[in-house]
Amino acid sequence: MDTTQDYTDITLADFRHLMDYLISYRNTHIRESVPGLLPRAPTTVRGVKICCHGEVKVHEEPFVSVDVTRANQISLGSGSVSPISVCLGMPIRLWKDPDTDFRHDPPEWERGMMADSNPNVAFLMMETDSSQDEWGWAPMYWNSEIGNVWAVREDGHDLAVRDIAMMCHFARRKLQRMFEDVMESDSSLVSRQRVLDFITWDNMVNHWDETGGY
Repeated sequence: MDTTQDYTDITLADFRHLMDYLISYRNTHIRESVPGLLPRAPTTVRGVKICCHGEVKVHEEPFVSVDVTRANQISLGSGSVSPISVCLGMPIRLWKDPDTDFRHDPPEWERGMMADSNPNVAFLMMETDSSQDEWGWAPMYWNSEIGNVWAVREDGHDLAVRDIAMMCHFARRKLQRMFEDVMESDSSLVSRQRVLDFITWDNMVNHWDETGGY
């Protein structure tokens, strides 16, 4: 019996994907980017770590540039695409960091905010489908026990820290109030659509410039 027929469709490209899968087994370690360090592997993209409250309290940086390999993405799984980012024209895929360092409150932690809280991510994940009852709400998975989160662009390009910072600021400081105002009033499809029409890149940049990012 000629068993070579089982392998006739495998190409060098397929072999590369196979290697990525084998190398990726349980490889969720993601390194911070080093400015000016070149070259990077062709399967590595620059993403952003969106830090949870506990991480920010310790390291004081809400957003950190990171290098995300294809192996990292395979190991982390499918993740979720932010609906807000889709409306803005730059779809962003998110994964929770499996590291549990900040999933529990350290001793003497301040009241009113859990260490694993990550409102930046929660508001990026607000439902934008106006036909859904969950419109304006983040799904439960993205509304509790969030911790640190990895973010990359769906188109494979590098993600700038400034872009994700603007998205999070726009969602938290502007869109949240707009969603809430509609949900507290008539919540009609027309009113919902008015909010969605406002979610544009230009409006986000203008809001960022007007508020100075605060």
